[in-house]
Amino acid sequence: VIPADDRCPKCNGKKYVTEKKIFEVVIEPGMKHGEKIVMKGEAGYTQPGIAPGDLIFVLEQKEHEVFSRKGADLLMTKKITLTEALCGYTFEIDQLDGRKLVVTSKPGKVTKPDSWKCINDEGMPVHGAPFQKGNLYINLTVEFPTKLTESDCDKLRQILPQKCSYVPLPESDDEDQSMHTGEDDKEHVTTRDVNIEAELRNRKDFGKSHNYNDSSDDEEEEGARECSATSSKVSIQRRKKEKETGAELS
Repeated sequence: VIPADDRCPKCNGKKYVTEKKIFEVVIEPGMKHGEKIVMKGEAGYTQPGIAPGDLIFVLEQKEHEVFSRKGADLLMTKKITLTEALCGYTFEIDQLDGRKLVVTSKPGKVTKPDSWKCINDEGMPVHGAPFQKGNLYINLTVEFPTKLTESDCDKLRQILPQKCSYVPLPESDDEDQSMHTGEDDKEHVTTRDVNIEAELRNRKDFGKSHNYNDSSDDEEEEGARECSATSSKVSIQRRKKEKETGAELS
């Protein structure tokens, strides 16, 4: 214990003082989510005689409304119309540094749904090598029209190079497409739009509650095991009784 007369008026004998300090944290280009910035010995004293700890900042990367990050690469999704997919397109991308990137596809080059385009060196800088950058990958999704008129369909059949497989149904069959076509092995059916992931998830237990064969098989197996165990027990008891009878006779 330090005598009152010898105590420092600033720390009051605690041997350390509390102070506020402002740190300037530099986030270098290309640093990733979860990366740590360590400031040695800046955690402050907890008690006299023990060296101060380190002050550690952990980076938390916010989600971006357009881009997602994969290492040094950037990924994004761009929706284009069916007309743009067939006849060409031009769109702009607002890059993270404020530049506008203009992407163009010339007429005559068809863009397939869910195709990818790459712009080299337009991704994130590599940490430690800021002049080296990743790529920017663009996933192009095609938005199809929900409905076309009959005249539009006729025009498209004449323009598009592929053959159309559509065969009109007889007028009498328009209301009920499940009717037979007149050929024994063909029948018109009706389809519906589905979300296949949700559909399969909802139907994963389909048929299990009505599968009586599985439960009956299990019951038969259990019954067979019980019968086998019972017969073995009877056989052992008979042998034991025969031995006892033989001992009495002798």
